[in-house]
Amino acid sequence: MEALIYDAAQLCALAAPNGEAKLFRTADDRGWVNVVHKDHAAPTAEAHDAETDIYVILTGAATITLGGVLDAPTSPRPGQWRAPGITGGATHTLAPGQLIIIPAGVPHMVDTRDGTLQYVVIKQVVG
Repeated sequence: MEALIYDAAQLCALAAPNGEAKLFRTADDRGWVNVVHKDHAAPTAEAHDAETDIYVILTGAATITLGGVLDAPTSPRPGQWRAPGITGGATHTLAPGQLIIIPAGVPHMVDTRDGTLQYVVIKQVVG
């Protein structure tokens, strides 16, 4: 594979509203990079047993809830948890230029019901 260089405008153009574009995946499937576009989307809380998420905010504004406990979690596949919300987490405002590191096991939920957000998510399998 050759080296890839994207600027913010190119990244923003890759993902359709409420979609993701896969940019890179390691050969051993232990890491990947996606660009995400959320546009007035209802939030879904999630947690990953063995994946650290790193978000780089490109454009837009939203809130993120970190920590706490997932409300009525379900597991769509092993090690992955989804829920309609989070109880007891801390809510933060997201803005362009921010870097957010979410360690494996930490519940998190991005809420764009009041706006649009584009970000890069870097996933790293830990352990």
